[in-house]
Amino acid sequence: MRKSLWQLVLTITALCCTSTLSAAQGPRSSEPATQFASVRGVITDTAGRPIADAIVELSNSGQYSLIRLRTSASGEFSTDSLIAGDNYTVAVTRLGYRATESKPFRANADNQQVVNLILKPRETVTLRAEARTVLAAKSDSARVRAQAK
Repeated sequence: MRKSLWQLVLTITALCCTSTLSAAQGPRSSEPATQFASVRGVITDTAGRPIADAIVELSNSGQYSLIRLRTSASGEFSTDSLIAGDNYTVAVTRLGYRATESKPFRANADNQQVVNLILKPRETVTLRAEARTVLAAKSDSARVRAQAK
């Protein structure tokens, strides 16, 4: 009885160690490695001038923002961190311009996606106000106080 109990304990220990080692070794070679894809583009205004420091957000199927970039001084952006086979959109914002978004595209590991977008300026409204200062003499303010009583 003791011998069979001891063998059972050793067998369970050996199985636990084997499964722990397998998990520590990581994925098996039969599992496919994640492939990455890249995208690049230029953001310009309606006159064709590059827009620097625009915020570029790449979203996976419109669910949430995965990658956030800023355009360079020449309006360019790029990343090679897209997961190949997934669908993405590029959204761009910049102070003084209307936000815009690309059509969805599928990231392809064999071909760099190019997304060039044009930002249109926001309409600006200028408000002008005139401030007037009213000066009252001491006697006027004393008269107002006397009438209020």
